[in-house]
Amino acid sequence: MKFLIPLYAVTLFVSAFLLFSVQPMVGKFLLPLLGGGTSVWNTAMLFFQLLLLCGYGYAFAMARFIRPKYQTYIHICLFILGALSLPLNLPADADPSGSNPMLWQLTSMLLMAAGPFFILSSTAPLLQQWFSRTAHEKSQNPYFLYVASNIGSILALLSYPFIIEPLLRLRDQSALWSWGYGLLACLLAICALSSKFLPLPARSASLDTQAADTITWRRRGSWLFLAFVPSSLMLGVTSFITTDVTAVPLFWVIPLSLYLLSFIIAFSEKPFFTLPLTRIVHSMVALMLLSITMLEGMMTAWNVAVLHTVFFFFTALLCHQEMAALKPKAKDLTEFYLIMSLGGALGGVFNSLLAPLLFKVPLEYSLTIILGLLCRYASDPLQKGIRNTISAISQKLKTDWRSLDWKAPLVILITLIGFIIHQPALTLIGAVSIPVIFFFHQSQRWIFAALFSLTLVINPLIPWNSFTHTLAIERNYYGSVLVNNIGDVRAMTHGVTNHGAQSTAKAYEKYPTAYYAPGSGASDIFSALNKRPAGAQKIAALGMGVGTIACYSRADRFFDFYEINPVVISIATNKDYFTFLTSCGSPYQTIEGDARRKIAASPDHSYDIIFVDVFSSDNIPMHIITTEAVALYQQKLKSGGALVFHISNRFFRLDREIAAIGAAHDLKVLGKRSVHKEQTIKELQHPLMGLDNYYTVMTNNEDFIAALKAESPEWKDVEPDPTVSPWSDDYANILRALILK
Repeated sequence: MKFLIPLYAVTLFVSAFLLFSVQPMVGKFLLPLLGGGTSVWNTAMLFFQLLLLCGYGYAFAMARFIRPKYQTYIHICLFILGALSLPLNLPADADPSGSNPMLWQLTSMLLMAAGPFFILSSTAPLLQQWFSRTAHEKSQNPYFLYVASNIGSILALLSYPFIIEPLLRLRDQSALWSWGYGLLACLLAICALSSKFLPLPARSASLDTQAADTITWRRRGSWLFLAFVPSSLMLGVTSFITTDVTAVPLFWVIPLSLYLLSFIIAFSEKPFFTLPLTRIVHSMVALMLLSITMLEGMMTAWNVAVLHTVFFFFTALLCHQEMAALKPKAKDLTEFYLIMSLGGALGGVFNSLLAPLLFKVPLEYSLTIILGLLCRYASDPLQKGIRNTISAISQKLKTDWRSLDWKAPLVILITLIGFIIHQPALTLIGAVSIPVIFFFHQSQRWIFAALFSLTLVINPLIPWNSFTHTLAIERNYYGSVLVNNIGDVRAMTHGVTNHGAQSTAKAYEKYPTAYYAPGSGASDIFSALNKRPAGAQKIAALGMGVGTIACYSRADRFFDFYEINPVVISIATNKDYFTFLTSCGSPYQTIEGDARRKIAASPDHSYDIIFVDVFSSDNIPMHIITTEAVALYQQKLKSGGALVFHISNRFFRLDREIAAIGAAHDLKVLGKRSVHKEQTIKELQHPLMGLDNYYTVMTNNEDFIAALKAESPEWKDVEPDPTVSPWSDDYANILRALILK
C-alpha cells in the first residue's frame, strides 16, 4: 500500500498540469479569429470556471450515488469518449463573422474542449474520494493530495508562457497535450486496479474517523464565501494594478500562481505558515495597505503594486486556511469541493459580468478587500458575531461611554479633515497612527473590519477628489474609459494609459497631440503622403483613440477607423469631448469590431496606408502582428502602399519582431523613435501634448522610403535578425520581445 500515495499524487499532478495548460492553448486557437485579447481571455476564464463547477458537480453525484468500483468504470469510459475530440483544433472553416462574438466563442470552446476539460476537472475530487475509500492508513484525510494537484497547476501555469509557448507551435502543443491525456488515462486505470475499495459499512466499523460530521447550511455558506472572496480579489488586483497602477506585462500569471500557492499551504498536512500566524501577518499587511492609500502619491508605482500583490496573497491564504479549518470529513469531500468551485465561479461572474454593469469605476476591488477582512476568524467559534459586538458597544454607551476606546474614531476624524482641506500633515498623522491603533483591534473581527472599511471609504484606492476634473466615465466589457480636463488639455485615458489628447484652446484645437504631435513618426508619414500627386487617398486606422490623425487632412483623403470598443467610438465622435473628427474636415467612417477581423471584409487594394495602433496599456494583441495578419493587410493595400505600426511600449521591443515579419514577406522596414524634449508649438507646453513615440513602416515603395528619410534623418532601416522566427497565428515568443533593462 505504500506505493498508493505516490501513484495518486502523480496522477493528480498530471491531471492538474493538463487542466491548466489547456486553458491558454484554447485561447490561442481563438485569438486570431476573435481578437480583442482581454475579452477573449476573460470569456475563456469564465467558461473554464463554469465547466469546472460542472465537473465538480459530476464528481459529487458520483460519490453520492455510485459505488467507487463502478465510478472507476464510468470515469474511464468517459475518458475514452473525451479522447474522440483530440487533438484539440478549430475547424478549418471556423468564422465568427455575423455572430455575437462572445456566444460564438463559448460555442466554439464547448465543441472544441468541453469534453476533455470536463473530465479533467472532475478527476481531482474523484481521485481523492477514491483514496478515502481505501484501507490506507491516511485515507481518512485525503486533502493532502490536493497539494499535488495545485503544484501541477502552478507548474503548468508558469511553463506555458515561459517554456511551452516559446518552444512549440500551436499544433505541436495540441499533439503533445493529447499524448499527456493518454498518459493520464493509463494512470487512472492503474489507480483503479491498484485500489481495494472498502465497503462503506465495513469502513465505518473499522475506522471511527468517519464519525458523523454535521454540515449545516451556515457552514456551507462559509465555504462559499471563503471561496468567492479570493477568486474575486484575484481578478480585482490584476485589473487594478494593470490599469490603475502600472501596465505590467504577463502580470496575470503572478496573482493566479499565488492563488494556487495559497491552496498548497492551506491544505498541507503540516503547513509551515499556520492560520494564527496568517491572521496576524494579514492584519499587518492590510494596515500597511491602508497607510500607502492615505499617502497616495508618495509611493512609487512598483511599491504600490508589490504591496497590493502581497496583500492579495495573504488574503487568499487566510481564506483558504479558514476554509481548510472548516473542511468536512472525507465522506463529504466532493460536496466541499463542489461548493468551493461554486464560490470561485461566482467570483468570476461578479468581476467579469456584473461589476461592469454595476460600477462605473472598478469599485469591486475595494469591496472585495473589505469582504476579505470579514473572512478573518471565520473558523473560530469563539469570535463574537456582529450582533453581539453591536450589542456590547450599545451596552457600554448606555452604562459608561467613557469606557469606549475613542482613539480610533478621533484619528479617523482628523484624517478626514486633512483629506478634505488638503492638509498633508494631518493625513500623515493618520497614516502613521491609524495602523498602530487598529493593530490592537486586529483580533476583533467585526471591529477591525469596520474601522478599516471606514478609513478606506475616506481614503479610497481611487481617490474621489481626483474626479473633480472628469467629464465622463464609461465602463463596459473592455474596462473603464475616462475623459479628463488637465489644465488646457482634454485627455482620454484607460487606467494609466493615455489614448489621446486635445487642446481646449480654440486656436489650437486642430493641432495633433500626444503620440501624433509635430515631429513624431506619424507627422512625417502624413507629410510624405502630402507630397504625392493629387488624387483620392484612403487611410485605414486600426485603433481609433480620439481620432487625432483625422487632423492630418487633405481634400481628397478619407479615413476608415476600426475600433473594437464602442465606448471609445462614442467619446471620440462626441464633439462635446473631442473635435478632431468634427472640426478637421476629414471625411471618415467608423467600423466597430476587432480590427483584423473587420478589415478582412474591406475591398482588396483599397488603402494607401494602413495605420496599426491597437496596443492598449502596453498589452499586445498578438493576432494583429503575425505573418498571417500582415499578409491580410498587404492584400488590402494599394500597389505601393505602406503598413505603419505604432509600437511605443514601455515593456516590449517590437521593432525586431516587425522586421522578422517584414522579411518573411520580402518587405523593407524603417523605424523612427521620437523623444519630445521640446515642443514644436511653444504655446502648448504640456506633458500630454507631445509624448515619446516609436513608429515602424513596412513597404517596398522606394519613393515613399526616400520621402520619409527626407522628412527626418531619424528614420533608419530596421534589419531583421536571421535567428528570429517571425510570429504567426501558430507561434509567438512574447518573452523574446520583453525589455529586461
